[in-house]
Amino acid sequence: MARLNIDISEGLRSRAAARARQDGFSSVEQYVQALLLGDAAGGPALDEVQIRKLLLDRLDGPFVDADRADFRRIRKKLQTRLSRSRGAGNSAGLRS
Repeated sequence: MARLNIDISEGLRSRAAARARQDGFSSVEQYVQALLLGDAAGGPALDEVQIRKLLLDRLDGPFVDADRADFRRIRKKLQTRLSRSRGAGNSAGLRS
């Protein structure tokens, strides 16, 4: 794995550390890595708490009809994002 060193102000590091703790990361480094992976994948990095909240907020709808073609399209989009982020250290995969 490659190493990246950056200089930031103590104030920014303190805010990043607070946000890392709030979002359940064990270190600022893990938090920054999640941010970079999310950006590389084309979207924001969401932690488990944020994902859970999004899912719970949508339990009551709105709903859309989806068929096999929709899921194939969604799977292809996710696979494209994952293949882009693998270069950044992500090793997750999807079944076809």
